[in-house]
Order: sequence, then structure tokens, then C-alpha cells
Amino acid sequence: MCRGVVAVRAALTPCGEVLAVYVLRDGEAVGQALQSAEAAYARGTLEQWADRLAELRFEIYAPVPPLRVFASIN
Repeated sequence: MCRGVVAVRAALTPCGEVLAVYVLRDGEAVGQALQSAEAAYARGTLEQWADRLAELRFEIYAPVPPLRVFASIN
């Protein structure tokens, strides 16, 4: 596993496609993962396996801290 990746989960969807979820340590790990040797290898070999892709999507989710609520007193 490349630096910053704390877990990888993969499963088959009901349609028989592979779904992989990479859990990253923090926001800095996103850049590290995309610049890793593993990511470079995947980009370099994309033409070899792209015909087997139904979809390739990157989604980044981050926790949002509670928002402060202000009340106006007139």
C-alpha cells in the first residue's frame, strides 16, 4: 500500500463489477497517493486495462466540522 492509505476495501457489485474504496489518512494523503509509484504505474498501464473498465470515478469525502450558529438580537 502506498503512504497515506490506511485501508482498501473491494467488493463485487450486484452487476458483477469490482468496486474499490481507498481510505486515506488525511487530506495530505490524497496528493501523496496520486503522486505515488503505484499511481504512476496505473497511469502508465491504463491502455492495457482500460477496455475492461465500465467506469472510473474519483470521489473525495471529508468530514465537515459543526458550523457555528449565530443568533441576531434586535
